[in-house]
Amino acid sequence: MDKTESVISVGIDIGTTTTQLVFSRLTLQSSGGYGITPKTVVSDKEILRRSHIYFTPLTGSDTIDAQGVRRIIEQEYAAAGFRPEMIDTGAVIITGESLRKSNSRSVCEEISSIAGDFVVTSAGPDLESVLAGKGAGCMELSEQPENLGKICCNLDIGGGTTNIACFRGGETISVGCLDIGGRLIRLDSSGRIIYISDKLRKLAERSGIMLETGSVLGTETAEQVCRIMCEVLESAVGLAPPNETVGYMATNHSIDVLPELFTFSGGVADCISSEHENFEFGDLGVILGRTLRRSKFFREGRVISAAETMRATVIGAGNCSIELSGSTIEYRNCVFPIKSVPVLRQRLSCAADISGFAERARRSIENCGALGAGNHIALSFAGLKNPSFDEIEQLAAEISSVSDIAGDPLMIVVEEDMAKVLGQALKRRIPRSEPLICIDGIACGDGDFIDIGEPVSGGRVIPAVVKTLIFR
Repeated sequence: MDKTESVISVGIDIGTTTTQLVFSRLTLQSSGGYGITPKTVVSDKEILRRSHIYFTPLTGSDTIDAQGVRRIIEQEYAAAGFRPEMIDTGAVIITGESLRKSNSRSVCEEISSIAGDFVVTSAGPDLESVLAGKGAGCMELSEQPENLGKICCNLDIGGGTTNIACFRGGETISVGCLDIGGRLIRLDSSGRIIYISDKLRKLAERSGIMLETGSVLGTETAEQVCRIMCEVLESAVGLAPPNETVGYMATNHSIDVLPELFTFSGGVADCISSEHENFEFGDLGVILGRTLRRSKFFREGRVISAAETMRATVIGAGNCSIELSGSTIEYRNCVFPIKSVPVLRQRLSCAADISGFAERARRSIENCGALGAGNHIALSFAGLKNPSFDEIEQLAAEISSVSDIAGDPLMIVVEEDMAKVLGQALKRRIPRSEPLICIDGIACGDGDFIDIGEPVSGGRVIPAVVKTLIFR
């Protein structure tokens, strides 16, 4: 018998340049009956309010103004007609250069305490790339019949960074991040430079452009700097020959594939065809957008309009999908429930993917910066349909070699029915005192969060809530 209910969700994004909120109503539809495992999905989503877009308040170059952010949130809650106790789910996310501010994590936690009982995360560059790519509609673009097999790439260009995510057939295949954005130079009302990022200063110097705080930035010089940044972006995605500056400007790493279609999101994307004055926002955003419009991206004719630009990372938050694990699972020494665990999706759907799993997982964990409360993290992958004994043993060896940085407990979430045997193989390799959860029958991906509930049905099944940031 089917039944529906509604929940209210809010997303809060504290970015390098802007802070914004979006309130949504989600319709949850539950289905089930005799002999059928209950399942709840989001059947409808309605955006109730998009907040004003605010400049992220700072008290210094290295400190977020927590009280300023708090006032923004309280003001928007009042305008939307909601109190914190009326919100059912949501996410507070700190992104871009704001993540590097000295008090970013404490601000994130403080804001969540006044906004509601939320998923709380500082989105590292890889995670932010995936979230923005989904929000821009790039993942869905890669699933369209005419694009099957093509690599679709989203570039989310904000104030401090460009997050790059590549999708093929709805799967994330490569991500990267570069320290390129519209607010790497900031100007006062008289057009004098009040801030220059160190990387951009040195990048400009390589081309003979000298930038100094206190000097007036002219349009011609700004255009030259923006052309240099565009050249780095073109090289990073294979539209121009390899360039050593890509490695220099990388936040963590660049992509390792050659995209065929492109979307743009972020604040700079809104400036690509804008009528704004050159320095209207006191930075390079407008000129960088126009320079992109004349770049090889558009000359090649492979740019598709994004579903969302400025709000790609924040549209909705908290798409809850309640699921039950398969009945062949393994766990030990765990204290339930475990809430809001960030998910890192790994590539593993065939035997050939086993080799190198540990290296990919370690890189993913180290770059993501998504460890949640209690240092929990969940490694998710498709798994193998009919794994052999040798394949299970090899995979267990790969996973156990990253158990030192994969959180406590080690959490494995697999789609295929293989958690019991994999969990048993892991038990033999991981010290008996260390907790472990290995469940199957649940699909979740990068950017999701998972709640693990108390085991039911005599301990044979674990209920889970998968929280997916919504972008439609």
